[in-house]
Amino acid sequence: GSLQNLAVVPQRRAQPRRLPLDHVEVRVCAVGLNFKDVLNVLIPDEAAYVTKIPLPGADFAGVVTAVPAQGGGGGDEATYSVGDRVFGMAFGGQGDGMLRSNTTVTTASIAPMPRGWSFEEAAHVSMVFLTVQ
Repeated sequence: GSLQNLAVVPQRRAQPRRLPLDHVEVRVCAVGLNFKDVLNVLIPDEAAYVTKIPLPGADFAGVVTAVPAQGGGGGDEATYSVGDRVFGMAFGGQGDGMLRSNTTVTTASIAPMPRGWSFEEAAHVSMVFLTVQ
């Protein structure tokens, strides 16, 4: 593989649907690329432990654009509102990467952005933080 072979490919936005209680829609404002993303592109055979090599850009930051009719989040999870600034990491079947305009994610995979952080700063925190944890 080669990083030069990556290309932007237009895709149709999914039709609006009723969001599950533990999901929100997010307008992606920034995406972080980390070592895992680079390795998945450069050495795809090493990523063979997954059935489908994910697209790069699991770490992201953005703005909540839609929540379930009863509010965003359920149970013990935080409740989100349209306009909330969030950051997180797409994991486990949440789609291919976050190099996209909009996405739907579980509320367990996001957190509120701290005041004063830029989208770019927040998009680079998830993988690093989880690695240190």
